[in-house]
Amino acid sequence: MNDSKKMIFTIIGSIIISFLTAKITTNYNLKKDLKLKNNEKKIIRYENMIKYLRIGFMIKNDATREEVVNNRNMFYEETYFAWLCASDDVVISIRNFIDKINEYYFNKNQEKSQQLFNEAERLFKIMILNMRRDVYNKSTEVQESDWRSCDVSIR
Repeated sequence: MNDSKKMIFTIIGSIIISFLTAKITTNYNLKKDLKLKNNEKKIIRYENMIKYLRIGFMIKNDATREEVVNNRNMFYEETYFAWLCASDDVVISIRNFIDKINEYYFNKNQEKSQQLFNEAERLFKIMILNMRRDVYNKSTEVQESDWRSCDVSIR
């Protein structure tokens, strides 16, 4: 093979490698951007859910009955959208919390009421912890027992 053919193959090879590198880099950056945008959406959604939970389900002395109902409805609406971007753990923990809170509200047995309350509160903490893991750090050392709040008390 003569020198001119080697030079042509070298040039063509360089162009192909440059093209492939650019394509791979672009795809990587697009995936990274998509992941960041998805994470931003999760943060907004989770922040809204927590905000609506505080008034809709937790004791807040100055909340009217209408505010409580509206915030519960907004929380439920946020949960529908969470199905699009939340991790499996978050979706499951939301469902578990909602199931337990409904069981607590519709309970007629006063003896069982405190047990249901405690379980709903525990599931609330797990839900918040799963949201934190989903957005920030899956290997977090924070446990549900670490959660402390002055207004975590389910109505």
